[in-house]
Amino acid sequence: GYDAFMADVDAVAMGRGTYSFIEHSEWNYGERPVYVFTTREATSRPEFTYWSRTPAQAVAEWEAAGHRHVYVDGGQLISQFLEAGLVDDLTLTVVPLLLGSGKRLFHPVAVPTSLTLESATPFPSGMVSLRYVVRR
Repeated sequence: GYDAFMADVDAVAMGRGTYSFIEHSEWNYGERPVYVFTTREATSRPEFTYWSRTPAQAVAEWEAAGHRHVYVDGGQLISQFLEAGLVDDLTLTVVPLLLGSGKRLFHPVAVPTSLTLESATPFPSGMVSLRYVVRR
């Protein structure tokens, strides 16, 4: 389902933690611009844009650039966009693997966010993609 999901994505944004995790991988975003939110120097992938913006500043610049659907990745970054009220929908994928421990999916958000389930798509692998719309 990844290709179908990415077909509607104009740009990708990620936090520094997510970037560090994929920094040396072969993961290809095609022609989409990739924005890495960081306050530290990072230049190992020259095709990425490294910047420090608030969620509101980023959205204003994306709108000016004509980006309608930006995929925001990384728990801390997603939490910042949720808290700013700048998330329209969330796609969560359930992987059938019990880890026993791990990191939180999202960081604490001061503003409760109500979601409405839009769709649930199962895959032969056992994974399930859940798409939620943020209720305003």
